[in-house]
Amino acid sequence: MKNHNLFIILLLSSLLLGQSYDPSTGEQQNDPCIQAAIDAQNDVNGMLWYGAGCLFGIFGIGASYVIEPNPNAFKLAGKTSDYASIYTGCYRLEAKKVQQQKARNGCLTYAAVYLVLLTMVSSG
Repeated sequence: MKNHNLFIILLLSSLLLGQSYDPSTGEQQNDPCIQAAIDAQNDVNGMLWYGAGCLFGIFGIGASYVIEPNPNAFKLAGKTSDYASIYTGCYRLEAKKVQQQKARNGCLTYAAVYLVLLTMVSSG
C-alpha cells in the first residue's frame, strides 16, 4: 500500500510540475508569457530605473510608466506570429512592472534619506 501511494504522489507531482517536450523538434515547449517574463526581468536595467527614481523623483516614476520597452528581435527569430505577439505583450507588461518597481524604490529611498537629513538638521 505504501508503494502504491508513493507511486501516485510521484505521478501526480510529475504531471503537475513537469515540462512539456516536443518529440518532433527535440526541444521543450515553453509558454511565451513565462519566457517573456524571465527575459524582461533579465533585460531591464534596474539600477538605471532606481537612479531615475532617486534623482528625478516623481518624474522618474512617470518615465517608468511612459517608456515602453521592446523585446530583443533576435529572440523572436523563427517563431510564429502568434508566439511573437503573445511574447511581446507579456514582455512589455513585465518590463514595465520591473521599471516601475525600481523607480518607486529609488524615489522612496530618496524620500527616506531626505527626511533623515531634514530631522538631523532641524534637531541639530
